[in-house]
Amino acid sequence: MKRLGILLFLSAIFSIVSCDDKTITYISSFDSTDVESENEPMRALEVLISDEKVETEFEDNESVTALMQLIEDNNGLLEITLNEYGGFEAVGDLPSSLPRNDIHITAVPGDIILYQGRSISFMYGDNTWNYTRLGRITDKTAFELEELLAHDSVIVSFSLRNQ
Repeated sequence: MKRLGILLFLSAIFSIVSCDDKTITYISSFDSTDVESENEPMRALEVLISDEKVETEFEDNESVTALMQLIEDNNGLLEITLNEYGGFEAVGDLPSSLPRNDIHITAVPGDIILYQGRSISFMYGDNTWNYTRLGRITDKTAFELEELLAHDSVIVSFSLRNQ
C-alpha cells in the first residue's frame, strides 16, 4: 500500500533550480491529491540545485518508487555529487542500485536518467544508449541546462517532505 501510494504520488511536480560557479543544488517537488492515506502524511520529492526554479515530471515506474524509498531510508535526504561527463550530461553514483527498466533510447536535454541501475544522470545534450528514464526537467532549454549542469562538481540533494 505504501509503495502504491508513493507511486501514485508522482503525478504533479514542481522544481526550483539555480547555480553558482561550482555547486548546484536542485529543488523539485510533487504532490498528489489523488492519494491520501489515513495513517501516512502526504510526501513531496524535492531536488535542490540552488535558487532557480525548474519544473520536473517524474516517470511512473518502479525505479522512481525505489528512488523515493532510498531517500526515505536515508532519513529523507540523499545527496549525490554529479560530475560533468562527455559534454552532454552530469553523472553521479547512487549509494545502492535501483531496479532497471532499460530500453534503447535517445536521451535529450532535460532527461533524468538511471544508468546501469547505479548512476543518475542529468542530461543537457543528446545520447543514445540503454537507459531507464526517471523523469524530465520541463522548463529549461538545452543551453540553460548546460549552464546549470556543465561543472566539475554539482551537488544534488533529493529529499522527501511532509505536506
